[in-house]
Amino acid sequence: MLPDGWRQCRMGDLFGSRRERGRPGLPLLSVTMNDGLVDREDLDRKQDSALAPEEHLLVKPGDIAYNMMRMWQGAFGLAHKEGLVSPAYVVLQPKQHTFPGYFARLFRTRAMLHRFWSYSHGLTDDRLRLYFDDFAAIRVHVPSWADQCRAAEILGCWDDAVAVATRLSEVKAMELALVRETLVASALSYAKAPLSDLAEVRTGLAKGKAAGGDAVAVPYLRVANVQDGRLDLKDVKYIEVPTHQVSRYALQAGDVLMTEGGDADKLGRGTVWKGEIDPCLHQNHVFAVRARRELVMPGYIAALAASEYGRSYFLACAKRSTNLASINSTQLKAFPVPLAPLPLQSMLESTIDTALNAVRAADHVATRLSIERESIANRLFTGRLGYGRTSVASEASA
Repeated sequence: MLPDGWRQCRMGDLFGSRRERGRPGLPLLSVTMNDGLVDREDLDRKQDSALAPEEHLLVKPGDIAYNMMRMWQGAFGLAHKEGLVSPAYVVLQPKQHTFPGYFARLFRTRAMLHRFWSYSHGLTDDRLRLYFDDFAAIRVHVPSWADQCRAAEILGCWDDAVAVATRLSEVKAMELALVRETLVASALSYAKAPLSDLAEVRTGLAKGKAAGGDAVAVPYLRVANVQDGRLDLKDVKYIEVPTHQVSRYALQAGDVLMTEGGDADKLGRGTVWKGEIDPCLHQNHVFAVRARRELVMPGYIAALAASEYGRSYFLACAKRSTNLASINSTQLKAFPVPLAPLPLQSMLESTIDTALNAVRAADHVATRLSIERESIANRLFTGRLGYGRTSVASEASA
């Protein structure tokens, strides 16, 4: 049963296909998956068009343009000005009682992206295309025009809040990088020793080996769990290992987790393990550096590895191919560590930890706002949440 004021219709009842030719003097626009419709000249990848303006499609404010091959991945954008787009795009022209700001947000939901995928045609995912006629056949439940406007206004406020929180997180990350580089630079003048003289470099568990009859399932960390200066523990996998091997590969609080590579930006990145899960193992693509604390502090090692000094070392000795890079345990053991006095290391570790906590706090706020925004969006798009200010405020504070 539909909520009051809602109706079921097809997308073709809400949008037409604008096929107007472009004209000279208008900016070239491109669809992106993350930023919607943007000026082509602002893209990192420059795309010079050999087509004349008249060979492009015209897009007007309020239109939604989408890439037929990537609509199911979110490659669409709401136009805020007139411009020219590729003739391979579809330009959706909103009909009467269709508020485009509402649908630009509805189209980002997982349910709608899945529906776009199911209505696309092609032998494989990289060949799927969502033609306008197929888009027009999609059935949706739609509130009144007034409620569409109100929902878009509500979600626009949430989008602004998420954007501010995300920007704050980025600023805190830049502050952390500046603090880390400044403090690491103060330690580089000291004599250096290879990491193997100061810590034990432990390799992880290789996946795929037969566990045997006395196996036990234990959580283990993958490269995806180890980020730059933090851990992402939302998706921790389990692995079966012989019981007697659990202690061999188990992490200890204070271990510095470092990745062997992958993409160049993942090379040597890591953080200090604080015993968040016990027991927990680590994959062979994640090193655990166990410091001899009478000589070196774990946070000091992590800071060195994450600094420009550490990145330069790892990139210089890494095995590289195309966009990938990796280091092995021998290269990690040879990492030259400046032998700064322990009090200086401790001060550096404490100062960077304070900056890291600020980044984590900002990340937490941004994540929490994003989760709440998605929850409210799902309720607005299904009619389970009213459109008045009181009902939305009550939901957010629940």
